[in-house]
Amino acid sequence: MSLSNLANQMNQSSSLIRKLFTEGLKLKQIHGKNNVYDMSIGNPCLVPPPEFKKTLISCASENEPYIHGYVPNNGILEARQSVSGLIKNLHNFNVPADNILMTNGAAGAINVLLRCIINPGDEILTFKPYFAEYLWFARVSGAKLIPIPTKFENNFQPEMETISKYINKKTRAILFSNPNNPTGVVYSQSFLNNVGALLDENSKKYKKPIYMIGDDPYQRLVYDGAKATTVFKSTTNSFSISSFSKDLSLAGERIGYLAMHPQQKYASEFIPALTTANRVLGFVNANRLMQKVISKCINYTVDIEEYNIRRKIVINALRRSGAPFVEPKGAFYVFPKVPKGMTDLEFVNILKDRLVLAVPGVAFGTPGYVRICYAYDLNTLKNGMEIFVKTYKEFNGAFDEKKREYENISNTVEMKI
Repeated sequence: MSLSNLANQMNQSSSLIRKLFTEGLKLKQIHGKNNVYDMSIGNPCLVPPPEFKKTLISCASENEPYIHGYVPNNGILEARQSVSGLIKNLHNFNVPADNILMTNGAAGAINVLLRCIINPGDEILTFKPYFAEYLWFARVSGAKLIPIPTKFENNFQPEMETISKYINKKTRAILFSNPNNPTGVVYSQSFLNNVGALLDENSKKYKKPIYMIGDDPYQRLVYDGAKATTVFKSTTNSFSISSFSKDLSLAGERIGYLAMHPQQKYASEFIPALTTANRVLGFVNANRLMQKVISKCINYTVDIEEYNIRRKIVINALRRSGAPFVEPKGAFYVFPKVPKGMTDLEFVNILKDRLVLAVPGVAFGTPGYVRICYAYDLNTLKNGMEIFVKTYKEFNGAFDEKKREYENISNTVEMKI
């Protein structure tokens, strides 16, 4: 496949999340920003903690030579040491600074890693529902993404027997977000350990490492006593990828990291490979100023209780609506079922007609659901969820009776979204 063909496919299948985000901006221009209730894209609404701004000003005011110059491709030592300390504090696990690569967000880290482990034709497993961009991360690396089905009744957690059926000689890695985007489910350490044991067993069987990749940018956003869990305690063939986009509200600053298990078999080969990939993919190095800032305020976060307040607003509204959902214990998303008798695309378009934006489950490989993001202001959530409740009750099990009113929805879904 030529690059032009790949680019054309990506354009045609552009993320529904981004399309809805753009649609929301247009609707706000027409109806006013306070009258459009956009709960689509995971763009953190909270401002970074005050320590961040203070540190940013301090670092930007320094007058040392090359303050905005190149830094080592793997990142400045101070930043890597701070990440090492964060992993120790979160998971009681030691990852040396030399096993850490500073990256342009978590997405940059995933792409760097896949370029180092993937051969053409390899398969990457993930759990349904999954973050939409995984499909393209896999394709541009030459791999095929293989989604593993899960059940709502099992809290979207796949069974080991099911995972085992999807592992074969082409399997190279398993990649998943934890807490999960879009469900908010937090995978337990015992579950991760069982997955790790299964991968180790098959690594021996196929005489090659099958890697476990944790996509962990929400690991500090957990509620109701939930604990952050880690792939590092599950298998030595593991990588943890994260960013400060969510817990520090720095999504636009593109600062993250890739951490490798210290007992990784090919550690001495991985470090230079990852560093080189970071350079030749065009990232060169993670943002120098952000590395400096992060190294000094890595132990701070936004006020997580503010997200918990928003979470409760949304889940209480969902209970009133009657929509089945799994209560999220992490991240800032919830993934309820759509009304009986209609598709997620139909429901999303009806909501959009009423100036409420949510993402159809098909964007995450799981039709029949919608993703609601609660990283928004209270006005958006309260008013948007009231409309959601009324709309859900109106259409649940009665869509066929009302279909004439919306007879053009199915034919215009692609255009409208």
